[in-house]
Amino acid sequence: MTTCRPGSRCWRKTLTVLTVAALAVCSGRAAEWEKLPDLPEPNGGFVAGAVGESVVVAGGTNWTEGKKNWLRAVRVFEPARRAWRDLAVLTHPLAYAVAAEVPDGLVLVGGSTGQAPAPGRVDVSRSLDVKEAAGGLGSPAVLAAGGVVERELIVVGGTDDAANGAGFSRRALALDLGSGAVRALPDFPGPPLASAASSVAGGELFVFAGATFDAGTNEVKNLTGAWAYSPARRAWRPLRPFPSARRGVAAVALDERRILLAGGYGRDDEGFSDEVWIYDVVRDDYQRAGVLPYPAMAALVRAGRFVYWLGGEDRDRHRAAAAYRAPVTAFAR
Repeated sequence: MTTCRPGSRCWRKTLTVLTVAALAVCSGRAAEWEKLPDLPEPNGGFVAGAVGESVVVAGGTNWTEGKKNWLRAVRVFEPARRAWRDLAVLTHPLAYAVAAEVPDGLVLVGGSTGQAPAPGRVDVSRSLDVKEAAGGLGSPAVLAAGGVVERELIVVGGTDDAANGAGFSRRALALDLGSGAVRALPDFPGPPLASAASSVAGGELFVFAGATFDAGTNEVKNLTGAWAYSPARRAWRPLRPFPSARRGVAAVALDERRILLAGGYGRDDEGFSDEVWIYDVVRDDYQRAGVLPYPAMAALVRAGRFVYWLGGEDRDRHRAAAAYRAPVTAFAR
């Protein structure tokens, strides 16, 4: 039997193999993610959410021959069939809206048609019927953050057009999903923002990172700030900043204590991110939780026992059609 002495070639090779194996275990790398059938078409900026164990994707955008297309289809991924199917075609395109998961199904508000702020709201029932209705927020909310606390959908920031950085807002509104009434909340305490990550845990809305508009340089600037809004206290509180200045990060609650944060876009020299973080609501800290199957500004959805990573913008003027999922238990500490 050959003995590997410290400093020898075989000793160094053994250390390398062990290090790579340890990194793979610690990072929860792409092996944790299961490849699924692709989305029916490349898509980014769509609205997504869970209805039971199924995942609904509505609207979105993609590019063909340098032209940006605004999409109207509503589709569902059914895990039992491991397949996508069409639900409906909306009367107008819809992208960059806010999705609210409620006991009755899914509610979509805000966003853009590509020509103007999207009117009204879209409801997807638990039986996967799609209904368009008047009402909604009654004012533009493109690239806004939001989430449901009790029966109110809280919407924060956004703009009137995806290309209008100067229109980024600090406004916060609450839409009563029963009565349809809209009321103003205390403004977001950070700078005007859009493209922020958001999720609900423990009766609060959490908002992370995003982008603001620098009037001095006439440029969009990424943020690290993080905040939580409590409807019970009708107040915002600061959180530990997100580890990197980034916009378009996706977020989803794993439980009442942990929020998964993934992807996004950093500086131009950084590009799209494949990082995954877990924010601990109690400890107010972030822990790395591996990497994504591919870097992008994409959608995170938790449906049943799985977290899904879907489509998204993965490079300039390009959209991905990929779909992956990982068990929620893959992100346990």
